[in-house]
Amino acid sequence: MHETIKDMPEHSRPREKLRDQGAAALTDEELVAAILGMGMAGIDVRTMSRQVAGLIREHREGLTLDHLLSVPVWGSRKADRFFRHSNSPDATSLTRR
Repeated sequence: MHETIKDMPEHSRPREKLRDQGAAALTDEELVAAILGMGMAGIDVRTMSRQVAGLIREHREGLTLDHLLSVPVWGSRKADRFFRHSNSPDATSLTRR
């Protein structure tokens, strides 16, 4: 397993994979990482995306902003941005599995 996204081959990085292959080719964690773009101080985007994808799988359509705010060091601004994106009519379903 690679340490950071920057260490990964470019074709394997979530944003590049999304661009080149589409959302269906990504795991839930990769899709969340592509949406988040970057981590925050103290937590990398891959760790955050695993936690968020777990919350999505657990709560499905009942996911709330409060659930997202339970992710350590996640700021309310980033959680709100993700929540709004994931609930938009054109968002790819993150509960596909």
